[in-house]
Amino acid sequence: VYGTEIPKYTAKFEIKAGSEGKFHITGSIVQQGVGEAFRAQVPIYAEFDKGQIFKIAQIPMIGPMTRTLDFEIKMPKKPNRLAINLMHDVLAQ
Repeated sequence: VYGTEIPKYTAKFEIKAGSEGKFHITGSIVQQGVGEAFRAQVPIYAEFDKGQIFKIAQIPMIGPMTRTLDFEIKMPKKPNRLAINLMHDVLAQ
């Protein structure tokens, strides 16, 4: 253990249908309340019907920062929502 910082995260996502079963995801993740050397891998989860939840990405974050997202991913259908750290993979506020 190298410190006791606990980050605070906020995120915004937009999901649009793409081609060939892919979905275009844009948005941002903000990490704050930590020092410049703090590092975390922040997971993004997709939630589908009947409580089905799948990790679709893991975003590296360093220090207090805002990471802009813009990627495509193949999924069986459009998720009901996207969320970060849904399974509390990162200790956060």
